[in-house]
Amino acid sequence: MKEEEIKKQAKQIMDSFVKALDKVNIEEKFGAERKQFVREKLTKEEDQQFKEKMLKNAPKTKGHYIVAEKKSW
Repeated sequence: MKEEEIKKQAKQIMDSFVKALDKVNIEEKFGAERKQFVREKLTKEEDQQFKEKMLKNAPKTKGHYIVAEKKSW
């Protein structure tokens, strides 16, 4: 019986919430407008900086390459 009372109370709460939402009037637009939709291509200079950072962070390197170990599953 207690479970039925909880269900009735929950239904009353939800019904009153839905009625309150019906009174709310929202006319704002949602989302964002962008001037540019596609990123610009990176220049060679920016690519070089990225490459240097990646090589610096890699645990093992050989020349301009990252040394990785291949494992079998």
